[in-house]
Amino acid sequence: MIDSALADVDAGAAGASREIQKRIEEYAVECSILKVWASEMLDTVVDHVLQIFAGYGYVEEYPAERAYRDSRINRIFEGTNEINRPDHHRLADEARRGRSVAAARLHQKLMDEVMAGPRAVEEREGPLAPEHHLLANVKKLTLFAAARRRRST
Repeated sequence: MIDSALADVDAGAAGASREIQKRIEEYAVECSILKVWASEMLDTVVDHVLQIFAGYGYVEEYPAERAYRDSRINRIFEGTNEINRPDHHRLADEARRGRSVAAARLHQKLMDEVMAGPRAVEEREGPLAPEHHLLANVKKLTLFAAARRRRST
């Protein structure tokens, strides 16, 4: 999304750096959300890896030790997760009130999804096919409920 936003900016033009910064800042909330989610998901995965390796997970000769040690920094740099987490709440609040570029994009996605109506079910095979179908329906219902809530406030 950021690449698309920057595609038509002439980097050599006067004031280009200001325009680039402005366009990147439009995605600050999304970047914050992704940073928190990715770093916490990494911690979960690394925790499972460490559990699998058991005591060997703490030994330097095994890959789990480095992953465990390295994953912790992700929750600290680029703003701690505790600092970034309020952005999630702010985005939801802005979407509810119809403010900000991020909220406008979220609202547009909600409306696009709702207005698209029912779609043909994507046939999947495998042991998680029913769960995939259920998840697609839950997503649709969540977006519908969020769009209805926004309209009523």
